[in-house]
Amino acid sequence: MRPNKPSYVVVGLALFSMFFGSGNLIFPLMLGRDAGSAFLVSALGFILSAVIIPCLGIIAIAFAEGDYRKIFNMTFRPHISNILIFIVLLSFIPFGAGPRCVVLAHASLGSFMPVPSLWLFSLLFLALVWYLIYDRRHLIDNLGKILTPLLLVCVGIMVISAFINGEVDPPTASNLALFTNSLLEGYNTQDLFSSLFFSSSLILLMKSAFSQKKELIFTTLKGSVVGIVLLTILYVFLIASSSLHSDILIGHSGVDLVSILAKHTLGAHWGLVAGFAVALACLTTAVALIMAFSEFITAQIVVKKYHRLAVPISLLSVYLTSLLSFDGIMALISPLMKIIYPLIVLIVLRYLYKLWSEYKANKTA
Repeated sequence: MRPNKPSYVVVGLALFSMFFGSGNLIFPLMLGRDAGSAFLVSALGFILSAVIIPCLGIIAIAFAEGDYRKIFNMTFRPHISNILIFIVLLSFIPFGAGPRCVVLAHASLGSFMPVPSLWLFSLLFLALVWYLIYDRRHLIDNLGKILTPLLLVCVGIMVISAFINGEVDPPTASNLALFTNSLLEGYNTQDLFSSLFFSSSLILLMKSAFSQKKELIFTTLKGSVVGIVLLTILYVFLIASSSLHSDILIGHSGVDLVSILAKHTLGAHWGLVAGFAVALACLTTAVALIMAFSEFITAQIVVKKYHRLAVPISLLSVYLTSLLSFDGIMALISPLMKIIYPLIVLIVLRYLYKLWSEYKANKTA
């Protein structure tokens, strides 16, 4: 029996919830803090690297029917592609966004309520991730119909409150410096990787519901429009809300900005809403991260009869790295992204160019 086809709206909300993780909350607030009245300049640079470029990744992976190896194999031999994919996934998941999700969820909730120590919190958090992955039959609905709307409500309350009593300050740098910094900061979201690996997991989950390749591709593309529009709107509003309160955010670490802004605009009690917003963003992204990494391990590393070990291996690697500090994790990610991110952009563009060339050739034949 063929499962029900998810609507493009549900697919878009699921994509959004996978993309909008911990860094996607923190980095816009960091940019707004420094931008002041020039927040639109920062927003433009950030949207280019954290929205437009990842959108190209979604288009590429949709036409590749969820098989990201096709994209890499267009440029490299298969064994080189596998090595490069493994390096990208290592920097992206167990040594990057995965533990960052755990650390930020712990820090954000810990600002407003008692939480267990990091090692225990991480165990509980990743156990919940394991449960959501195990219940894959309802994963798209859980992401698209429950977690994403709840996340949007939480973030929306914080942003609206920030706009009510804010005042624009002058920027702390020139427009060119703000644009360049925001462009590079968009690399740290790692959303191009999200567009390839998260969308791949989602497409593979949806494949059995569609009888035609064309219908699968168009549902994914239309869903991506929903997700991209939501991301763009939220980024602009987050950067703007932070710029309105830059006076209280200057000098603070990125990991603390959500809780500081929430306490200032909502008060200590209602600030708990922002804490839950971050925790939800971290949870939804962690689910997608572990799925992507475990699928690669299953396909390329472990013997088939040990495929059930893929998810525990992924969870364990994220758990161990999560015991590092946020600053330590970011010190590892930032230099790598300045090298790896542009390289993957070129690989995606080459794949799309090849598809376009084949389409033109077939049309004129």
